[in-house]
Order: sequence, then structure tokens, then C-alpha cells
Amino acid sequence: MTITLSAFLANVMVMVPQADTELSAIDRNQIIKQAVMDYGRDRPNLVTDDVTGDGGKYYLLDGASAVTSAFSDEFSQIVSIQYPAPTIASDETPVYLDNGDWDHNYYDASNRYLFLPNHAPVAAETMRITYSAPYVWTAGTITKAVAYPAHGFSLNDFIYQNADGAWVAGYAANLLATHQATIVPDVDNFTAAELVVAVPQMDFFAVCNRAACLVCFAIAERYSRTSDSSISADSVNYTSRAQEFRTQAREFCRLYNDHLGIMSDANGENASAGKPMADFVDLDTSPLWPTGRDFLFHGRATR
Repeated sequence: MTITLSAFLANVMVMVPQADTELSAIDRNQIIKQAVMDYGRDRPNLVTDDVTGDGGKYYLLDGASAVTSAFSDEFSQIVSIQYPAPTIASDETPVYLDNGDWDHNYYDASNRYLFLPNHAPVAAETMRITYSAPYVWTAGTITKAVAYPAHGFSLNDFIYQNADGAWVAGYAANLLATHQATIVPDVDNFTAAELVVAVPQMDFFAVCNRAACLVCFAIAERYSRTSDSSISADSVNYTSRAQEFRTQAREFCRLYNDHLGIMSDANGENASAGKPMADFVDLDTSPLWPTGRDFLFHGRATR
């Protein structure tokens, strides 16, 4: 099931109505996508692909010819590899490769590979690879026909609607864009589909809490920048308002962390962020990760 960008925005605006006047529409869109990105790091989207062997030891993980369907070079980490993959209908028992039997961080000049130092699966053999993947924004089923002279959009361009009503090109789906051009009949008309993301419904409000946390911090920073010591009354007001929003931000962060089972620090943020792996005891609940955040999936520790 997918959730629209507008659904996140609507709920966050109820939680922090001041965002309507304190932050631009583009900023609010950006914050929603940042919240989803943070959620994807804290509770990874696990994808499993069955990969047929080719008799070799190297398998391309990212790119047009990759053996995986959703692997992202800058994000993904392999969690486990079953080899040979069991046939479920035959009640076969899964056999997991040990950590020393695979390396998912082998690079040549431009590509990332899975390297199997001790195995070379042949075409009759299958590996079942489970890995984390980012939550990707895609075009949903809710569309809007737009008549805009000489719009210049091409199919699958990512776009957003400006404050003056004009539709403007967004430079990346994970950043500013809120819609995607799905039909381009001519230079004066196109159809835009709202972006959606497949975050689990049960975690919808958790992501909203994370977004509300980021919104409040953004508003607090705005008030901090606008304080002016030459006008004492306004300066005190700005400082007070900034502190109020920082306090709200910490509470929203705690609500997010509580839902995901993450320990919060004094600022409501992830208490384990940035800590070395030596500080973690249970690698099943806090496996190694480039960002140092703690993760909640249970299984084999990542490399």
C-alpha cells in the first residue's frame, strides 16, 4: 500500500499549523521526504531477490545490469544470502552463507559488486539475497490534468506547483518534486500524478511525528535567525518562540523514537546516532550501518 505526499503533509499541518506561514511549500515537501529518508534508515525497507548464478564470483549490485531489483549503491546493505536458495514447496531448509563467504562492498573503478570468495554459483543454482533499500517516491494513481502553455515537460519529468500556480521542473524525485508527468499530449497540456511512497500504514503517524519534529526545528531556526538585539522586546519574543518550537520538536522526535523502539537522548534524537559499534551489545537489534543509527529488523548481522 502506498501513501501520498499530500496525506503526510495534511497530517503534519494539523500537528504544526504554523508551518503554513513559517515555511514555504517547497520546504514542507522537502521535510516530508527527509522524514521518510530518516525512517528508511531507522527501519529499513527489506527486499529479497532470487539471483541466478552465472558461474562467476562477481555480481553487479547497482545499475542497469544489476542482478538486484532495488539495490542503491549509496544506501543498501546486504542482510543475508541463502545459497543454494531453498525450494519452499519442497520444505527445504534454508542455508545461510557465513559473513566470510561474501563481500558486498567490492568496487572497481565505477561499480559495486557482490564478491563470493568461496563460491561460484552455476546457472542451475539460485541465491536468495535480502538487503535494505530506500523508500522510493513514485507516480501514484491520483492524477491532475494541467493546461499550461509551453510547459516543456517530458514523460516522467518530476515537477511541483509553484505558489503562483505555475508547474515547475523539480530536479530530483527525492527532493523538491511532488508530482510526476505521466502523459504529455502536446506542448500546452500534460497530466501530473502525485508522488507516493510505500511506507507501511502502521508507521504513517511515526513518519508524521518525525516530519513534525523537523518542521519545528526549521521554524525554531527561522526565529533564531530573525532575532535582533537592537529591538529588545522583539528579540525576547523571537528567542522565546524559538525555544518553544525546539521543545515541541524534541517531543515529536521522542514520539517517533518511542514508536520505533529507539532510545532518545536529551534532545529527543536517536541516542545511538554516531556511536561506535563497540557501544552496541546486541548486533541483532543494532547491526553495523554506515550512519551509525540503530536498526530494528531481526536477523543476521550486516557486515
